Amino acid sequence: MIRNLQWTKTSPISKHGYWSLFQPPSAKTRITGGMMAEPVWMSYIGLITGAVGTVTGIYGAITGSKAIRLAATHKALDLRLKLEKALVVANSQLDEIPDLLRRATASRNSVLAAAGAFNSGTKQLWDRDLETDQAAIASLKSELETVHRYAAATTEVELAQGIGLVHALAIKISQLESKYTDTMVANDVARRDLEAARSR
Repeated sequence: MIRNLQWTKTSPISKHGYWSLFQPPSAKTRITGGMMAEPVWMSYIGLITGAVGTVTGIYGAITGSKAIRLAATHKALDLRLKLEKALVVANSQLDEIPDLLRRATASRNSVLAAAGAFNSGTKQLWDRDLETDQAAIASLKSELETVHRYAAATTEVELAQGIGLVHALAIKISQLESKYTDTMVANDVARRDLEAARSR
């Protein structure tokens, strides 16, 4: 026991102080004391790290949710612009069809008159076909007006549906346009053939 005693200066006031014997802590005590403090600090660090992780996770979830909503808004805006553009093009194309029908009818009547068939069954078939197509034009106008309500939609699904409907109507308009354009070309060919036959 005496071998473990050490001299130490115990008076902090006197320059000389006085000396006394004390027994220093054993190595086991020092080690045990040091090891007891470490788990306490580690638990605090774990709590702080967990709190930071939780806050970061919540912030990430909020930021991600905002990003998703922003992307959806941008996509809806893009679809709305596409729908409005498709409506403008389709309406403009449809507005030109009545004039095309008038010019095609005049061309057709001219050819029939030149061929001496103005009052023939061919003319009657043309007139019935023309009435059917004029009714189809009125129906297409009505359908395009109905599709206009999709431009005010807020969901991507409704906007995409509106775009699909406009494209379907645009195909029908193009078919009418092609029909009467081709008819005018055929009338021009028939007119030249009649003129060639007369010049012989």
